[in-house]
Amino acid sequence: VGAMKHADGMSSDDELATTDQANVGKIRQDVENQARQVMSDVVDDFSTVEGVSKRMEEWKREDPSAYSDAFVQICLPKIVSPLVRLQLLFWNPLAEHSSLESRPWYRSLARYGGLSSLDLESKEDLEQDPDKKLLSLVVEKVVIAKITNILKSAYDPLSSTQTLKLTDTIAHLINKYPTVTGDSK
Repeated sequence: VGAMKHADGMSSDDELATTDQANVGKIRQDVENQARQVMSDVVDDFSTVEGVSKRMEEWKREDPSAYSDAFVQICLPKIVSPLVRLQLLFWNPLAEHSSLESRPWYRSLARYGGLSSLDLESKEDLEQDPDKKLLSLVVEKVVIAKITNILKSAYDPLSSTQTLKLTDTIAHLINKYPTVTGDSK
């Protein structure tokens, strides 16, 4: 019995042709090389989420009034967002089932917020210390934006695999992060 021939519209989870896979691999390698160059001229303390969070924690510890007067708790999500975006460059919740919690930027931001574990606390606890909102705000601003862009460009609503992964990811984000709601941008 011969192999079944593909009919457009009849398959929901198509594989890429071998030539397309080779091209995607080459393009991905080129993008990875360019991404490494983005932070090549940045001082180590400011080229990683961990470096930035350590510097800001030192500032908060050494001069809390200046830290507060500079509104760092408002600016910090914007400061770390490009670094997180860079680390999420190839993250695709439609294709892989890796959790955000296993990534280094996540652990750095969870520690920065003073969370004793990687589980977020209640909304009341977050209101007492604005820095505890950092991780949730970054997830809302960066991860949700990334998912939105992937949905616009790559989501196949006929793919049961992609749909299941997407709904699992969204449900996880809404359940785990207090600032992520149905009203989030």
